[in-house]
Amino acid sequence: MMMKDLFFRPEDSYVGDVIPFYEKGVFYLYFLNDKRPSNLVADRTDWSLATTKDFVNYEYYGTVLPNGALDEADNSCYTGSVYKNGEADYHIFYTAQNSYHDAYKINGHPVQTIMHATSPDLIHWTKCPERFAGDGETYDLCDWRDPFVFFNNKEGCYNMLVTARKKTGSFRKGGCILRCRSKDLVHWEMGKPFYEPDRYYAHECPDFFEMNGWWYLAYSTFTERFATHYRLSRSPEGPWMGRTADTWDARNCYAIKTAGNGEKRFAFGWIPTREGEKDSGKYQWGGNLCVHELIQREDGTLCSALPESIRRAFKKRELPVCAEITGRTEKQKEGYVLHAEEKMAGVIFEEFPEECLIEAEIEYSSDVQAFGLEMNMRDDEGYFFRFEPFYQRLVFDRWPRSPLSDDCQQQHYLGGDIPFQVELERPVHLRNKKVVHVYLLVKNSMMVCYANNEAALSVRVYDLIQNRRWRIFADGGEVKIRSLSIFTGEEN
Repeated sequence: MMMKDLFFRPEDSYVGDVIPFYEKGVFYLYFLNDKRPSNLVADRTDWSLATTKDFVNYEYYGTVLPNGALDEADNSCYTGSVYKNGEADYHIFYTAQNSYHDAYKINGHPVQTIMHATSPDLIHWTKCPERFAGDGETYDLCDWRDPFVFFNNKEGCYNMLVTARKKTGSFRKGGCILRCRSKDLVHWEMGKPFYEPDRYYAHECPDFFEMNGWWYLAYSTFTERFATHYRLSRSPEGPWMGRTADTWDARNCYAIKTAGNGEKRFAFGWIPTREGEKDSGKYQWGGNLCVHELIQREDGTLCSALPESIRRAFKKRELPVCAEITGRTEKQKEGYVLHAEEKMAGVIFEEFPEECLIEAEIEYSSDVQAFGLEMNMRDDEGYFFRFEPFYQRLVFDRWPRSPLSDDCQQQHYLGGDIPFQVELERPVHLRNKKVVHVYLLVKNSMMVCYANNEAALSVRVYDLIQNRRWRIFADGGEVKIRSLSIFTGEEN
């Protein structure tokens, strides 16, 4: 089935962890297909497949690795990796879990094991009988998942990185990435930790790759916050260094894994839905696919950017129609100048389409406190992508943050102690640049803001989606809108 979708998901289910694999011009995006059959998180997921060449048009194959029956170890098929061992010799290593059958539990908790499947064509997969489990002594049997397999040329054998937890030591900091070895991709021997920073409960969905002389180790965590982190080294053995900005997105793009096409590398995660389709609803597991391009700096830092193929999908360019000017805002031949030294200033624009790409170049003075884009606005309502130069960050916020109390004595409970939406901030270098180039990708309830080919901030919104006006605003100092366009997918 061919589908066009900037944030792919099946019509009747949700995209969980993505396991990308590239070959011959095609990205094979295997993903944990969450049909949400029960209240259990990620219950009875299978591996489904969508392929794409441009992250806009997808061919959806449905289930390619089905989950097992209620009496089988892989009643839920969880994250792993795809490995090519030779021509027409492909392997999936995946996590197996059964949350229902006592035979696959210990002390009432489901154990996790690693299973194996093979294919001649990346489409048709045959499961193998073997299972690889932790020892139950050094490492917890209930946290043994997300295998990443590669061939280690120096050792002359296959390596498998496994998300594991030590049974002794800190409960919160006992997670590690363990390295196991095999000569035949069937029989595996447990090794020593490949990476153990004594910091997280678990390092989920490990990813390992080389790019222009730098080696990268990525993993996802939920201990301090939900995020995918990466470490880098000049050697595949480490030591693994961090960067000040060591993530590729914030809370709303989780379990990121990567794949490259020989020229560029891309990051694949998922934007979660929320309970009740409300901004205040709890985050749910699974949602829609989200794709970023990874831009490598000279020091090895990897930054997030809008993929060029997605940008090219928006062919019709228009100038946004000004609906209202607020504060001391001056219309110029090209753009606007917002004089916000004394009071906030801004330009309100007419309704934006449900699917569009907004591009803006914004210059700001050194005394600006904040500026940015407010979306889905009406009166005192709106969502904010706000740049804060003093704090060197881009944050996502909304107004109102909380409703006024019926008791007029409680009007100070407006969420003033919440400076922005929790976990939705990205570091951006702002003090020395004075110009920000912004892409804002919009599709229904999802938006991704890209800044200076440096940072990406993905969000999902519900409550104010019926509002379609938007504005660019400034608070303090002076802001110039040097260029501004809105693109749609329609042909000229």
